[in-house]
Amino acid sequence: MKHLIPVISLLVVVLLPSLTRSQSHEWWAENVNWDGITHWSRYITISPGNMGPNALPVPKLSTGAVQNQNYLGISSSLHLRSGDQTLNPTLYGNYAFVKDKVSFDFHWVPVEFFKQSHTLKTERKVFHEYYDVMRASGDIYLNTRIQIMSRRKTNLGLRLGYKFATSNKIGAARFTDSPGYYFDLSAGYLLRKTSNSELRMLGMMGFYAWQTNKPHLLQDDAFLTGLGIRWTDSRVETEASIRSYIGYMNNGDKPVIALLKSSYRLEKISLSASIQQGLHDYKYTSFETGFYYYW
Repeated sequence: MKHLIPVISLLVVVLLPSLTRSQSHEWWAENVNWDGITHWSRYITISPGNMGPNALPVPKLSTGAVQNQNYLGISSSLHLRSGDQTLNPTLYGNYAFVKDKVSFDFHWVPVEFFKQSHTLKTERKVFHEYYDVMRASGDIYLNTRIQIMSRRKTNLGLRLGYKFATSNKIGAARFTDSPGYYFDLSAGYLLRKTSNSELRMLGMMGFYAWQTNKPHLLQDDAFLTGLGIRWTDSRVETEASIRSYIGYMNNGDKPVIALLKSSYRLEKISLSASIQQGLHDYKYTSFETGFYYYW
């Protein structure tokens, strides 16, 4: 019997932390005031203000011009907020289908690693079976860009974007695992140009919609907008912008995000770094560094 005491003590040391971290079905039922019938997924709020930092990102600004070079890229992002720390890579790609006319690009978070506090899990109504989950995979976004106008000072382009339901861990309130789409007109206006540099004002205006989990409201519709300024020379590109979409459910669906980004371009590679700050319905401060290869 005395030989079992060290073994039992070791099991207690190993198992007790996980047992105390996990939550029961009763905890979840009391937290969401469960009616005994409704599926647990209906209690998750599908909005950027109530999910992980990569769940429903606001589309970024462009110059209104089609990217004429093919590229592949990878970045690393760190997202910080009270009760949530997230680290993830992002894959990027672009294919110039018709020069100066049409291009396709995508981005995808293949995996994110995160740690959420008990308070935030309770607030987000995380299902008890996902309470200890610390890893998730995201949705794939595919954009089609069409050049509408290109003049000496003004570029105007149409972006058609689709969100594929390829994610998981909706029970942990990380991703939606549901489709969505958006379209916008993106414009770039030349403010100043020298022999080796230019300064442009950027803007976008459009529509963003995503599927929800409410039987009476299956889709949230949002007005998409953004404004920024971008300076480029032969090697360096720097952008400051603010962008948002404004949903109608008023459940954390009105994110406003400010971005400061800079990149350094060599012949076939580009290095980038950015900081992003959520101003409304998006409480994360994000840092991203990336590497891109062009051909």
